[in-house]
Amino acid sequence: MTTYYVAKSGNDSNAGTSEAAPKLTIQAALNVATTASDVVEIIDESRYNEGYLAQAADRITIQHTASELGRPTIYGTGAAGSGPVSAFNVTYQQCIYIGLEIAEYTTSVFNDGGSGYDKFIMSGCFVHDVPKLGNSIIASGDSSSPAAIKQCVMFFQPGTSTPILNNGYMEISNCLITSSNTSGDWPLIYDYGVNGTASFSTIINRGTTSKSTIRFPKVINCILTTEGGNGIASDDQTYNIVRTSGHAFRDFADSSNAATASGEFVATIEEIAFVDKDSVGSTISVSADYNLQGTSVALDAGVAYDSITVDITGTVRPQNSSYDIGAFEYVVSDPEVWTDYPPQPDPVRTQDFVMNTYDNLSSNHKFRSDADAKQVPFSLATKGPSTLRGRSKPYKTTK
Repeated sequence: MTTYYVAKSGNDSNAGTSEAAPKLTIQAALNVATTASDVVEIIDESRYNEGYLAQAADRITIQHTASELGRPTIYGTGAAGSGPVSAFNVTYQQCIYIGLEIAEYTTSVFNDGGSGYDKFIMSGCFVHDVPKLGNSIIASGDSSSPAAIKQCVMFFQPGTSTPILNNGYMEISNCLITSSNTSGDWPLIYDYGVNGTASFSTIINRGTTSKSTIRFPKVINCILTTEGGNGIASDDQTYNIVRTSGHAFRDFADSSNAATASGEFVATIEEIAFVDKDSVGSTISVSADYNLQGTSVALDAGVAYDSITVDITGTVRPQNSSYDIGAFEYVVSDPEVWTDYPPQPDPVRTQDFVMNTYDNLSSNHKFRSDADAKQVPFSLATKGPSTLRGRSKPYKTTK
């Protein structure tokens, strides 16, 4: 396995195997990443106007891990000439995408160039101003290598037909997924097969459809809101919260209404209590507005599932007695509590030597404000080393 580096300070004539001499373009790095499990590491947070990026081997990783402050942007405005443009033309299996911003493609994130398209893994990515995830149905037939979308924010705008279409093994977890429109009367997420799972996600449909917003075989620990149409169509759904003017729960065929299952209920948008329920835009900061407030009915209303122990931001789940439903785990911000230290004995002021003693204080105590402070402890922490101020032995007091 070899790592090839990319940065705007680079040059495509470089070998790209060191951060000091990176490639200039992502495609140039992909051209030399020809061994399975090679890595293309984008080391800055610049904008890369590239399209139809093609891998040359199985399990190639394209990632940005150099900083937690932002993401490099791979965008398609004007890329690859005129006409429909996708970010990746995938022909190899199990390629991985980590920590990327993907934006401004007129057709989709992925163009189906081969069977490998069906087994991708996306983690920590931000997708916006793209109508769909794939230009065709995702159909991973390998249960050991399902398509996986984890801890991603996806704003499918402008929406067209169903943004996420599945017909194989797919796992969606800890994601915030929204759509501005579902023209053609299509759902936001749709599964033709029986092996898709959506968990711990917040799904928001701003369009209208007579169908359910998500049709997936298994849906658990999700928040779903829709402006029109129905909520969840699944024969295996539990611990979900739905806000809709239509029917909240339907069977997987989306033909008959279903009763609420264990841990499920219908709630108003006020009861769900997003930080800002009307927030829209194409910046990652918008996603934080769909965090929960302390009054949300989603708090502690979920259940452990699939060994998931973090939320979309990496916050540990659960924070309280049980798991929160949706992509975000609510964190209580406890104010720092300080307590005054106990009264200390007054020093004896004579011409004779007197050793004054003071109580040991815990580190969460603060000094009192006293007009006549007299003697106070020098530090609340552990005493310094014996070499303090050049001494070779510890300080001590003798009579």
